[in-house]
Amino acid sequence: MRKLIILLLALLIMGGCGAEVDLPHNIGEGASAPSLSVSDSAAVMLPTAAPSPIDSSRFISDKLAAQAVAAATPYDYPRELKALVLPHHGTAAQLISSSLATVADAETTPPLIIIIGPNHANSGHAVTASTRGWLSCYGGVSVDAQLAEDLAAQGLLQIDEQQIENEHSIGVLAPFLAYYLPDVPVLPLIFHYGYDTARVAELFAALQPQLEAGALLVASIDFSHHLSVEQAAERDAETEAALLELNSGRIAQMNSEYLDAPTLLAALLDLAADNGWQPVIGAHTSAAAIAGAQQMDDITTYFCVGFGPTE
Repeated sequence: MRKLIILLLALLIMGGCGAEVDLPHNIGEGASAPSLSVSDSAAVMLPTAAPSPIDSSRFISDKLAAQAVAAATPYDYPRELKALVLPHHGTAAQLISSSLATVADAETTPPLIIIIGPNHANSGHAVTASTRGWLSCYGGVSVDAQLAEDLAAQGLLQIDEQQIENEHSIGVLAPFLAYYLPDVPVLPLIFHYGYDTARVAELFAALQPQLEAGALLVASIDFSHHLSVEQAAERDAETEAALLELNSGRIAQMNSEYLDAPTLLAALLDLAADNGWQPVIGAHTSAAAIAGAQQMDDITTYFCVGFGPTE
């Protein structure tokens, strides 16, 4: 009897070696789950879970975001808006909200938002993208993961799901993107300080099909840093003149006393010049002015600028 049981077990084991094993899949309704032959694969690889979205309240409080949305006043940007310069400080939340309210009020909605901003930690890869997306009090912001992966395959950037997790040049914008452009995906990109303008132009060239299809380019940039009100006003006057002249060479030479991403803005000015876009300043202010203080020793200043063809 014992020999018979052992023989039956051996036959069952041998019969199982060529059996098909159905894997658990999250598949659409009506679809059938694929099967994998154990004999064709040494290991069964289960699907990798998608990275969790980033909570935008780490960068700006829900209360401050709601106050900024309530107080937003659209700016008089070019009718056919192609690019924006926006701040990324919570202090300037109303400026961000007003700019994106202008985008939401336009006749057409962009199919994609390409965000370029500084990597404040200046760590990790020189150019970093993420596919994680964000959660906010107004809902989620999705990422065009396929586009990010295509650009990574071309060697133009690296995907690092952790690097952008703490980057406020992207995170502060998230609730306003969710509110004003709820169904528009983004491509978030952060750059090391001083990343070469010509190499940014290579990335823009790769993104040209998206730009021609109506994607909006958003440069997330703050301007004068760690200066008095008087010093910041002097720096901003120089920056404004160069910006309105599309003088990318002058912008690229500026340091962080003027702005936190000079080579990114320089590349944007070159792109504007190549495409006949003109800059229109929607707002220019400072942390001191927003706080109602006449004197502060360590302020940040902000420009909101829209680019597009003029009529």
